[in-house]
Amino acid sequence: MLDCIEIDGASNNGVENVRDLIEKARFEPNQWKYKIYIIDEVHMLSSGAFNALLKILEEPPDHVKFILATTEIDKVPETIKSRSLRFDFKKITETDIFKRLEFVCNEEWIKFEKEALEIISRAARGGLRDALTLTEQNTVNNEINTEYVRSTLSLIEESLISEIIEVIVTSDKESMIRILDCLRQQHTEVRNLFDQILYSLRDRMLISFAWKNTDTIGFDTYSQIFSIFESAYTKIKVIPDGWLLIEITLLRAVARDEISSHKEWTTKKIQIHSE
Repeated sequence: MLDCIEIDGASNNGVENVRDLIEKARFEPNQWKYKIYIIDEVHMLSSGAFNALLKILEEPPDHVKFILATTEIDKVPETIKSRSLRFDFKKITETDIFKRLEFVCNEEWIKFEKEALEIISRAARGGLRDALTLTEQNTVNNEINTEYVRSTLSLIEESLISEIIEVIVTSDKESMIRILDCLRQQHTEVRNLFDQILYSLRDRMLISFAWKNTDTIGFDTYSQIFSIFESAYTKIKVIPDGWLLIEITLLRAVARDEISSHKEWTTKKIQIHSE
């Protein structure tokens, strides 16, 4: 479409690029009522480019509309934001993604297992385009099955995830050593494993919170374990050895009570010496 121009702000972020845009924007649209410029990742523009863009935003031609897209709104100058209408887009819910994938599969006569689409919906992290791509990649002989999806996404069986959490809750160190051997043989991917554990803990926390004291484990226990994995999750990019991070995190989680007791004892000892 000649009257809808998309510009990559990351690779066209100089003053010259914006000046070229302003020069071309003066021409009337070829087909539509408006000429629309979409600047993607606009926060990547240089300060000089933003100043140049500000001039046309203050007095735009009647036939020109600008759409400024960004994933980092804080990096866009206030002078630009104050002259724009802001629309915040949120991630799509897993339920809505699942319904859309279900619709697409039915329209394309693709046989599917419900659990497989649920896994894809969660793995897409709120992005419908990613979900559709995963669906296409996991369609074999016009079918989508759960086992194949788990394999391609390097996911662990839910029964094993539940067992991991139970072992951590009960501080069963011997069972944890056995589980670590099992995970090692499966060539486990750290991010996916942590995702599954965090989601499972979230679900248990919600159930525990809703039913209050009827859960023998308790909200606080799940919350404490969640914090351990949440902290480790932030180190995925820092520690290149994924298996090392998995091993250390699971061992710390299963021995959390001993670690906590040791910290308390050390703190008391320091206080006694101070006195």
